[in-house]
Amino acid sequence: MNAIRTPSRSRRYPRGAACVLALLLASCGDDGAEPVKTALDISLVPDINVNAVGEVARAIDTIVLTLDSQAGLYPPGSESKQGNVEIKDADGDPADLELVATFPVPAGRLPLVRLERGGLPDRALTISVTGIKADKPATTVALGRVEGVRFEPDQALALPIVFNILPQHLPPRVMNVMPADGTILPQCELSAMVVTFSKPMSLASLQAEGSFTVASPQTAHVIALDPTKYNATYSFLAKPEFEDLEGGFGVRVVVSSAVTSLGGVNLDQVGAEPGNQPFDRLLSMTCPEQQPTLTPIPCVESQAQGSCPDGFSCQTGACVPGSCASIVCAPGYVCDPALLGCEVDCRAYGGANPCPQERPGCEPSTGLCR
Repeated sequence: MNAIRTPSRSRRYPRGAACVLALLLASCGDDGAEPVKTALDISLVPDINVNAVGEVARAIDTIVLTLDSQAGLYPPGSESKQGNVEIKDADGDPADLELVATFPVPAGRLPLVRLERGGLPDRALTISVTGIKADKPATTVALGRVEGVRFEPDQALALPIVFNILPQHLPPRVMNVMPADGTILPQCELSAMVVTFSKPMSLASLQAEGSFTVASPQTAHVIALDPTKYNATYSFLAKPEFEDLEGGFGVRVVVSSAVTSLGGVNLDQVGAEPGNQPFDRLLSMTCPEQQPTLTPIPCVESQAQGSCPDGFSCQTGACVPGSCASIVCAPGYVCDPALLGCEVDCRAYGGANPCPQERPGCEPSTGLCR
């Protein structure tokens, strides 16, 4: 690359900083790379509570790695390009330039990246990783970032970077079902089940035949969504057939992958497996009489409780949680009290900020975008 020009008065830039900089790409599990002194071995590490490794790899086909420093790396006028590595203004701040490398995701697997120091200065670096898809070239699909990185002389340091799909690109998933597995029904009555999703859902897709079933699908029932559309109520209008289990009974809850969010994205409960996977869970419950009696109590707005589980009340024909205390979100998700639904914990992205422009701040105490 071209030599670095004379530094500005406000910042001191190293000459020849990128002259011997190298980025070496290796497939996952490739231990054949020869050791390199003074380097960073960068691995991309998805949070399994948010998304699986394979899920992230399938969601992107290109990775952009950006190297920057608060102290500045390159002065204006240092623009250059060599292969897939270039020096340019990548952050919209013309006062200093960044080092940017672009490379493909090999065989649908997250790559390992070796970054040699070369002539880079001895200063704290910020490394950002962006995952994009060919059909969405201007859209960031996955994000990772780490700050305060330094090289150690004559060492190849392992540097894991948390790297996750952004919340808006994740599929809807079932977060919780109430009454929960292991519930004891003191009155031996079960009239409704409430399923909480990670995104607002389409009522039409839930009501489609075979898309959302509890116990025996042929039993008369009503499906409704609460006002936020995060919580779906399945109310029995007649007594269904429950499965016999030792010491109690089983209630099977199935949500098909044909069910969609309001945005039209299909449910995918198991991101580790290719294709969209349904939610299928057998919940064990007990009551004094072993099998529940059932006096259908349709949820109507005039009833404070109706057939709803504890912590829920009837509103507009659906069971609505009274507060986040009634909602159990899956690991990696937090309950938003304004929506009474589960959203991805923005703290799960390490140094990166996954929050949208309309809610740009990640609250460290709650994990919610505000």
